[in-house]
Amino acid sequence: MTPTGKDNIQNNVDRFDGKGPQNTIVDYSIQPGSGGWGIVFKWQSFVAVGKKSVLYFSGNYIATPQNTNRVLRTGANPTALTAYNSISDQYLLEAGIARPLKRVRGLSWSFGPRYEGVPARDLIGDSLGFRRPGFALSLEPGLQYSRGKNMASISVGKAVFRARTRSVPDIRSGGHGDAAFADYVWLASYSFRFGKPRNVEQ
Repeated sequence: MTPTGKDNIQNNVDRFDGKGPQNTIVDYSIQPGSGGWGIVFKWQSFVAVGKKSVLYFSGNYIATPQNTNRVLRTGANPTALTAYNSISDQYLLEAGIARPLKRVRGLSWSFGPRYEGVPARDLIGDSLGFRRPGFALSLEPGLQYSRGKNMASISVGKAVFRARTRSVPDIRSGGHGDAAFADYVWLASYSFRFGKPRNVEQ
């Protein structure tokens, strides 16, 4: 993963201090990028159950070797542990069951848990800087339609449990920072397969 998105976007924000709107660095949660490189680990597994059902499990983990970016947070003390945003790891785990719908050829449904979040400590390197570690557990029904070389899917995850854990600076200072979680995660995708499938003889 490359640092393609900007991590220093600014906007005019009224800080309600009598000085009017000021050009400030926006919160890292809405920055297009983190400012660091990432190593992506990904795995998938499937197993048939009965004649038509499939159990699936997939996961993604992005490890970020860098510690913090070089953008000073608005109003932060440059010597503080949270002066700069942490370039933090991220993870996603999904599991469930998928089964075709009899009435529509190529259409199948799926259902299972979705577990995602940001760890307090990175897999590689230091874990200082400002971050909001935590995780969310969602239940995610979905539909997938496949026809020829085309495949489209849609899913909606409803959060059932969310928690904001303590970051390394939180632990050192004895604090516990804030966080915000989405109630729903809406996902849609489309893919097209090029070329002809090959038959492999065994």
